[in-house]
Amino acid sequence: MGTTAKTVSNTLIPLLSIRPKATINSLDNRGVYIPQGITVQTDNPILVRIFNMNQSLTGASWTSVEGTYSGMEYDISASAITPGVQIFSSYIGGTNSGRYTVGNNILGKTALSLGRSGTIDMLSVCAIRTTNANASVLIGIDWKEIR
Repeated sequence: MGTTAKTVSNTLIPLLSIRPKATINSLDNRGVYIPQGITVQTDNPILVRIFNMNQSLTGASWTSVEGTYSGMEYDISASAITPGVQIFSSYIGGTNSGRYTVGNNILGKTALSLGRSGTIDMLSVCAIRTTNANASVLIGIDWKEIR
């Protein structure tokens, strides 16, 4: 996400979404991308939920992670999500930060790719506050690229 935190209120909000690019270096992207874990920093308690299928983002603006060497792109601008298949949910206390290999490495068992029908897999990390106070949250995802 860089250094700009997102404000998490009483509505589930997408913080960071990733997906494979349709093409890389002008070729169809046939890579497989395996999320490894997330890093979270929050100043108030939140509930983090991760979705990996059938979600829909409102106002997404996809940005290439790196133009030549990475087959992935990300979005941090979406303002809302229609949730899909949830693969993880966990409470993270206020003033906590750290790296989480989520759900006994459940992310390491989630592969993202460009499907044969042209559908693109997407992983979205979302949050909602768990108290009356909004939270300022930074989040990151790391993954392995197999191309």
